[in-house]
Amino acid sequence: MPQPVRGARTVRYCQDGDGACERAARESRERGLESPGLTGQVAWTWEMVDRLEGLADRLAGSLISELSVAGVERRIAEARAEAAGLVALAQRERDASQRQAEVAWRETATARARAEAAEQEAASARAEAERLAAERDAARRERQEAKDDADGAGAARLAAERERDRVAAREGELLASLESARAELVTLHGRLSEAETLVEGQRVEAAAATRAAEDLRSAVRDAEAKRGRPSPTATRSRRGPASWSSTTGSSAAPPRSCAPRCGR
Repeated sequence: MPQPVRGARTVRYCQDGDGACERAARESRERGLESPGLTGQVAWTWEMVDRLEGLADRLAGSLISELSVAGVERRIAEARAEAAGLVALAQRERDASQRQAEVAWRETATARARAEAAEQEAASARAEAERLAAERDAARRERQEAKDDADGAGAARLAAERERDRVAAREGELLASLESARAELVTLHGRLSEAETLVEGQRVEAAAATRAAEDLRSAVRDAEAKRGRPSPTATRSRRGPASWSSTTGSSAAPPRSCAPRCGR
């Protein structure tokens, strides 16, 4: 197979027949890939060679298209266009970022204001909750105090009822005692009247006895005056009951007219 000049790619297959030779060789290698031993290894080696040559062809084509003057200018124009696009995109992104930053700043300010308002509302809510808790505690204390007062009032009412019952019982006892004392007083009044009547009778008797004794003394004095000496009766009356007893020699009582006066 004639080869091209040095430095060009080696020609391995005939150029006529529209690549029939190359297809026949590829089919033969594909059959050899499944063969064991050295045949299979050689077939795999030629397969790798074909793959590497294809890769080298694609790389050479890329280098030719990229490193030519037209390719370089095209790449430069593409790079410039891409850079301009990137700059425009960056500017747009910067503008969008600025707008987003402004929006975010405004949103942040709004959120801060809302947060401050929320904090104020929370503080007001806490103060209101504390006030309500204080009122609740005060209401609980008042309710407990009212309950205690009610319990105390109930106990006081029970004590008052017991005291009333005791006073009523005591009043009954006092009324009974009063009635008994009144009855005793009536009895004493009756006895006193009887005693006064008896005393008055004794006083009258004593006065009569005194008058009788005076009359007797007068009569004795008159008799003695007429006789000129005292009589034994006057002497005994002046000496009293003891003299009477010693004179008579007996323990007999004095005359009846003298007994009331001597008893006094």
